[in-house]
Amino acid sequence: MPLLTEHDIAFFRITGYCIQPKAVEDDLIARCREHVWANIPESPDHPEEWPNGKHFSSYTNHDPWAQSGPLQELATHESLVGVAKQLLGENLYPAKAGSILLRFPSRGEAYHPPTGGHLDNTCGHSFNTITLLDTVQPRGGGFTIWPGSHLMCHEYFKHHDVHRPLKNGVLPWVYGAGIEFTGEPGDVIYIHPWMIHTVGHNVNDTLRMVAQNGSFRLTLKEDYKTIPDD
Repeated sequence: MPLLTEHDIAFFRITGYCIQPKAVEDDLIARCREHVWANIPESPDHPEEWPNGKHFSSYTNHDPWAQSGPLQELATHESLVGVAKQLLGENLYPAKAGSILLRFPSRGEAYHPPTGGHLDNTCGHSFNTITLLDTVQPRGGGFTIWPGSHLMCHEYFKHHDVHRPLKNGVLPWVYGAGIEFTGEPGDVIYIHPWMIHTVGHNVNDTLRMVAQNGSFRLTLKEDYKTIPDD
């Protein structure tokens, strides 16, 4: 199973992310994709009926189907759990399926790259993954990040209360241009928890479909109370 090399980890330290192409086998990815289509009202056979520009999150919707079947298999895959243990250690909470994130096409619109992002949580001892369940082309709603922003957040939380709620997860910065991830089914993007990120603008004719998963240490409550030195 593909795990991070020393070069990958060094790159991750500096940028806050790294990518493993085809880290998850085609069969599991295909079953995950079929599971998603079977549980949403839209059909892959009728793209003309898709809601224009819709952004869907199974986490926001509290959808139980997103926590079961092949999506739970994906959450326990070695390419996700094995890498999490490399970066966080062995004492992790049991892996559970995370969220399905969809970005439907915005028909007839000019492309507008994101100009800002957010954080999902403020625990610096966790780890996130984005697994592509279908092809994501340029300007196709790809997961967008600001490389190195995890270092800026680290410095910020050294001087600000990490428990103070951030309005919509947004820090008081001007971000500039981000990087949109494109790729093929089975590609996995490993993300630092303090990476500023957002969903991209999809002006293609395809659906952006990804699975987001997170890993946390068993010392989660204590982890939230401390800011890592490194």
